[in-house]
Parts: sequence; C-alpha cells; structure tokens
Amino acid sequence: MPHTEYEIIEENDLQFSSYHLFVIKVKDSGIGIPGDKLDLVFEPFYEVQDAINHMTSKTEFMGGGIGLGLTLAKEIFESHRGSLLLESEEKKGSIFTVVLPYSRLVEEHIVQ
Repeated sequence: MPHTEYEIIEENDLQFSSYHLFVIKVKDSGIGIPGDKLDLVFEPFYEVQDAINHMTSKTEFMGGGIGLGLTLAKEIFESHRGSLLLESEEKKGSIFTVVLPYSRLVEEHIVQ
C-alpha cells in the first residue's frame, strides 16, 4: 500500500525594514485536493470523504480526523499575523506554506 510522505522543500527568512518573515513550505505526496475544494479544507469539520484515497502505510481509513486540524492551524497562524497557504494538484500532492512575521527586536532579544 502506498503512503504519504512529507518533506520541507523551502525555508526562508525574508528581511524587511522593521520585521522579518519566516517562510516554510511543506510538500506531501498525498492525493492532492481538487481546485474547487481548496478553500473548503480550512472550514471547520470539512473532510475529504473518499476512503479509497486515504490510507497510511498500514491501514485504510475514512478521513482521519474530525476536520479541525487545518482550521485550527490557520487560525493560530493568523492570530500571529501570519498565514497558512495551500497549493494542490489532484493525484500529485499538496504544498502548505506557513508565513510568520517577527520583529527584529524579538530576534535581538533571543540572540542575547
């Protein structure tokens, strides 16, 4: 049985005048998400319901959660003035991009 693999494909620290942006992209080798469903995956309790396409290396399952993980993750990042972005292509996988701003003052405090 195939299983989904994940890898970090990009990690950046973009510097602007008064803040930095930490950017990380994570790519999976999963089933991908249809274009008309991209916005829905961030809605509470939304799940892709195709059991044929959902499997781990050991078991097949319907969904895998209650549909709150991406909703909570996006809300957490947005509460820190960041964002969680999604690019996906059916049968090829998805790329999730996390963007988090941070102050240069915070960076200087951490270094000291």
